[in-house]
Amino acid sequence: MVIRYSPWGEIEWVMSRLPRIEKWGFLGCISTEERSLSAWNWLQNNKKVDYYEMWKIEDPKTKYSPYKDLGEEKYEERKKIYTDMGGEAPSVFTLLNSDNHLSEHFHPFLEKTDGNVIIDISTMPKRWFFPMIKECLEEDSVKSLLITYTKANHYSKIQGEDPMAWMHLPSFGEIGRKREKMLIISAGYQPLSLPEWIGNSENQQIYVLFPFPASIAGYSRTWDFIRAIESDSGQLNENNIKYVPGFNLPSIYDAICNIIENEKKEPTFMPYGPKPVSLAFAILATQLHFPVGYTQPMYYNPLYSSGADKTMSYLLKESGKELYKLPQNLKKIFD
Repeated sequence: MVIRYSPWGEIEWVMSRLPRIEKWGFLGCISTEERSLSAWNWLQNNKKVDYYEMWKIEDPKTKYSPYKDLGEEKYEERKKIYTDMGGEAPSVFTLLNSDNHLSEHFHPFLEKTDGNVIIDISTMPKRWFFPMIKECLEEDSVKSLLITYTKANHYSKIQGEDPMAWMHLPSFGEIGRKREKMLIISAGYQPLSLPEWIGNSENQQIYVLFPFPASIAGYSRTWDFIRAIESDSGQLNENNIKYVPGFNLPSIYDAICNIIENEKKEPTFMPYGPKPVSLAFAILATQLHFPVGYTQPMYYNPLYSSGADKTMSYLLKESGKELYKLPQNLKKIFD
């Protein structure tokens, strides 16, 4: 049995056990949600950050937006809280233009961090943080990489609207392997247009990652998600529904590795569930060049969540070394 060194847990516990780093750089995403400021606030209060940037990722500004006025009102409320706490003006970017913005702004951010990077993914869209994690894992200049995530106390019934057609996330397309395929879906609360895409795509084996334990409401909503998928894909094999802890990144990573190793098929990852599961997808997809796809909503509900629970943190790199190592058997399958 290989024992992995991969610290994770509540931010105070993890930070107290890391080697002393004088200069951390922090990148967060301010939104209408309370939790968008949780990690930044803790790090500032505990004087852990030497340099930081807060980004605002805006929905497209169109006359069709169902949330335009409410979104602006709620964002200004959150921004006032942020500036009253001493926060500097956020940089503003547009949701769907992530490719251009990241190429122009993310690498300059990294250059100001002295190689020690904290990224808060609590309210950062997947099409933004997946490429960030990929670049940080592959970039030699990034010596330490810590990811933070704050869970909300409550999530709205409708989290996003007007989903786009299914497409690969930036930097996570197909590379043309001639191998049998399968889908690994992280189940969440809102499938968006995923059921229609599954119904219209070629028949593939499907695995679903079910976060457990969960609240009664969360358990029920996750099953609604699975039933929506089944309505277009046919009955899922119950053995292909795998229960994974929602926060324990090492266990999630290992569970996904086990699925792939047993099936020996190339997965396409579909992140609709908790962010730590998405984080495991991002690590594995970077390591083995797996595709990742999503049905991106055009508009996010300004009341997406309420409240802020504990802030978790996950160390992915230390002293230039990646802490999540592929099992040798899995590496051989895709060599």
